[in-house]
Amino acid sequence: MIRAPLSILAIVGLLALFPSAWAQERKAETVIVVGTDYVFTPNHLVFRVGSAYRLRFENRGKDLHEFTAPAFLKAIEISNR
Repeated sequence: MIRAPLSILAIVGLLALFPSAWAQERKAETVIVVGTDYVFTPNHLVFRVGSAYRLRFENRGKDLHEFTAPAFLKAIEISNR
């Protein structure tokens, strides 16, 4: 009977240790990459470890653009928030 309240207390305590991580998730910085004919702008992206980002792609060219970055996609955590 005491295990359940202690487990809940432990989980709440762990969540309280990381309030900045929860705040960052809610306040994700939007990074927009624009694709025009044969060019992506910006052509170089830099991200801070531990920060949340929302990556948005816009196609403003005539042709369909694809984004492939296998090493990048392996190194990140994807969330649908």
